[in-house]
Amino acid sequence: MGIKNVADLVQLNPSYPDALNPVRKDYHLVPFQVQRTNTTAFKVAVLPADATILGFRYYIQTPSNAGTTAVVTLTGQGVGPQGATFAFGSQSVLAAAGNTGLMNATVNTVTGIFNLERPPATQTSGDIIIYATYSETGTASSAGGPFYFVIEYVR
Repeated sequence: MGIKNVADLVQLNPSYPDALNPVRKDYHLVPFQVQRTNTTAFKVAVLPADATILGFRYYIQTPSNAGTTAVVTLTGQGVGPQGATFAFGSQSVLAAAGNTGLMNATVNTVTGIFNLERPPATQTSGDIIIYATYSETGTASSAGGPFYFVIEYVR
């Protein structure tokens, strides 16, 4: 009865992990807010090197009242000598109050997001710094914000 030795153990999935069945990762959220005064890129988060960014959610509680456009742009920088730069997209904050959504291909083009098995040193050589910038055109805004965002990633 029972297991006699290690050789008697049979793996349920002997090939796991492989290219089609990657190692499972934990889901993480990083909330941050952007003010109308954040007109130069500022650091909103530092993600670990092995993070895989899934997307960015936004919530506009009080929209900007700028004359023509008002957008928040999200960018990234890999830490290290070979650290790549990433453009994650821009989101208009000149919309009606209560506007929420997921920045993805149906709303914005999010570029530079890694695949699920990206080796950390290949693209970033280290952690990933996320930056946000508010910009507007037309008449200067006098109200609006803060604009809330959440980074969704796994690692």
